[in-house]
Amino acid sequence: MAVTTRVTDGWLARLERLRGHIADRVTSGCIPLWLPARDVPAGEPHAVETPANPRGWLDVEQTSLVLAVERAAALDLDDTAVRLASLVCASSYPLNNVTELWQRAHDAALGAARRAGNRLGEAVLVAALGQFRYEQDRYPQARRHLSEALGLFRELGHQRGEAATLTALGLACREQGYLPEARHFLERAMTACAVLDDDSAIGHCARIAGSVYLEQGAIDEANASLERALEAYQRAGSCRGTALTLRTIGLVHRAAGRLDAAEQVLSEATTIFRQLGDVKLEGFSLRALAKTHLRMGQLDRALAVLEPLLVSDRHGRDRWAEAMTLRTLGELHLSAGRLDRADTCLHGALEIFRSLEMPLFAARTQRDIAELLEARGRHAAAEAARREALRTFRAYGAREVTELPCRAATETL
Repeated sequence: MAVTTRVTDGWLARLERLRGHIADRVTSGCIPLWLPARDVPAGEPHAVETPANPRGWLDVEQTSLVLAVERAAALDLDDTAVRLASLVCASSYPLNNVTELWQRAHDAALGAARRAGNRLGEAVLVAALGQFRYEQDRYPQARRHLSEALGLFRELGHQRGEAATLTALGLACREQGYLPEARHFLERAMTACAVLDDDSAIGHCARIAGSVYLEQGAIDEANASLERALEAYQRAGSCRGTALTLRTIGLVHRAAGRLDAAEQVLSEATTIFRQLGDVKLEGFSLRALAKTHLRMGQLDRALAVLEPLLVSDRHGRDRWAEAMTLRTLGELHLSAGRLDRADTCLHGALEIFRSLEMPLFAARTQRDIAELLEARGRHAAAEAARREALRTFRAYGAREVTELPCRAATETL
């Protein structure tokens, strides 16, 4: 056991040095959850320097890291297993989205924590599972695990855990269109974040809250929340968080019809993501920028971005991104009078949104399909599709309730 302890402590020391790097690259923006760092004596052999290329180091060592978690768990070194797993399982970033490795590390550490009665370790890992299910677009499962973790953190009086799970619950609710619930969780999360003295956590929570306010049509509240997020991320020195917030600000501009301002802010966000080498978030921002160009009538410019994005979304098996891109392409082809291509794209998006249990986004796509049906002269079918979409908008308290039933500035987050 002594040899295993030395080896696992060595891996843990290396991962500890990458905390900031891992936290800033969790693509969903989840508030990272892990146990406080252990003090490492300066003379210990595993007190090594931070790898020059953290991403490359993690890719090379990911299997060894998982084996270290499994070995520690097998020997009931629950604290070590939980510490390693909480870093290794921080969203999907450290394991390069290799689901099988993620699940192995998580399950081994969670089993050790439960055998030892390590309630904090259990809470951290159940929350990690909820965040990972969110990353996989499995929103009902995400909410179930996050709710379980929230109960554990509240039982333990763990403020950071409570803030993180409340924020993640708000995010998962937003994706499924449960806007009042999302607002409920996020406003409580902002109260919890205020006592953490963590600008990155405050920025993340305020940014997500701003996106929910936008969904509800509360533009003034969205602006105030996003300004708070931008200031917090800038204090934290988070370029990625700043860019994410700029992107959401761009959506507010676009929803308000300020297309030039939207283009400027979204271009700035895209440039930052490109400089960071974050291909996924660059695509996330490019999609929003392309939709702005579509609103500006610059169809060729938008198409030149969206078609390659669709290929990338499918290659990365990102169903959420694929549906978002398909819907925007459908709008574009509809605007250009290419009705067959619009039909293919919009129905493809609708199928994915329904499979992901995202009724609000499905309703937005139905409203686009209603316009397609109008263009084909199928007026009764168009009106039926529009009424069905409106019922969903009313049920979820979305801002589309107050918009005209015809083409309006429907935005996607």
